[in-house]
Amino acid sequence: MYDYQNQISVFIEKNFKKSSPNQANFKVTNSQLLDFLFNTFPVGCIDDYELNQIMVKLKYERHNYLVKDDSGNQFLTSSWCMYTDLIKP
Repeated sequence: MYDYQNQISVFIEKNFKKSSPNQANFKVTNSQLLDFLFNTFPVGCIDDYELNQIMVKLKYERHNYLVKDDSGNQFLTSSWCMYTDLIKP
């Protein structure tokens, strides 16, 4: 059986850096990050709990911040804030 937790840990370490909400160019909830990872790894190879373990092991923290929706309403959200050189401004 494949060690997807380890493979995903290595993938995140190689492609992302910890960041603050203000400097992050990739802000995702657990479910959004799983959806992203399932574009590279088999769907369902890890679950929400295992992803949380990976992120904590890599010393990522969830950040809370305000966002605006299309109507201009603000709401509080919580996500992993990451930076990647792969996304150009």
